[in-house]
Amino acid sequence: MRERIHQPAVPPGVLLPDDVGYLSMSLVRENAAEELLLDVKVAEASRLYKFYLINEKKILGTISVALFLTAWELVGNTLKLINPMFMSAPSLVFNAAVQMFTSGEIYAAGPWFSTEFKCVFRRRRTGEWVEARGAIFCETESDRITEMRMYWHRWNGGRETSIA
Repeated sequence: MRERIHQPAVPPGVLLPDDVGYLSMSLVRENAAEELLLDVKVAEASRLYKFYLINEKKILGTISVALFLTAWELVGNTLKLINPMFMSAPSLVFNAAVQMFTSGEIYAAGPWFSTEFKCVFRRRRTGEWVEARGAIFCETESDRITEMRMYWHRWNGGRETSIA
């Protein structure tokens, strides 16, 4: 163990390891002074800078996602460096989705489709809450619904009542 030239003043209750000397304590004091100086600079900073410091992660995340999508669009659609069969540009995917949903083609894509539902209401006479949840399954053939099935569970007052 090396000898200490000067023992720093340590606040009561703070335990230091044996090898901590004057130099390491002076570094701690300098770091504390720099942090205090930074806090003073932030307190005197403009509103825009404070807004940036508070929302730094959100701002940088948004910028990085925007840059990624821009680069993807340039490589996939504008410069056509990648075959669209393997990785299509975001604008092409979005336009195809809008076209399929607005024309109704998305529902005729396969031999069936389904949807889930939840209905909650209160009975007028008893005031009891009723909740029904379920799903509707439809089979299609040449743009026509050929069969429709509905499955549901009903709860009255917190207990299931659809079981016979």
